[in-house]
Amino acid sequence: MIMSDNCEEMYMIPEVDYSGEIKIGVHCGIPINPDDKNRVIPPQWTIDIPSEHLKKHFKDVEWEKPMRRISCLYTLTNDHNYIIDYHPKNSNIIIGGGFSGSGFKFGAVVGLILAKMTMEEESGLDLSIFKLDREIKNDKSRL
Repeated sequence: MIMSDNCEEMYMIPEVDYSGEIKIGVHCGIPINPDDKNRVIPPQWTIDIPSEHLKKHFKDVEWEKPMRRISCLYTLTNDHNYIIDYHPKNSNIIIGGGFSGSGFKFGAVVGLILAKMTMEEESGLDLSIFKLDREIKNDKSRL
């Protein structure tokens, strides 16, 4: 994960999807309706911000024009934290969701937590920040 003054979060992953290419993007997109067949074209800043970062910090990476421009859809809670909790009415249902674009990084530990919950074992972790009924203070404006 990359932190920047221009955008709260960017990510960069080397050679994951395409050989010889890096994947870089902003993790602060715009809300859309996933059922809308006329998808919104991502704003130009979704290219400009990563390009500026590459230009400044990675001198050997061609930044002038992306090889591909791909939009990813993901779910996100208002406070950007995951949901890891028991269903409020059916305690035999365990909820793990809202992992957005960063969830894969924590897949191993979240899987362990969910497995322990399934087995009714203590994880030894304070999971209150991930409770379904937590108070969400949305003190940041987002595009």
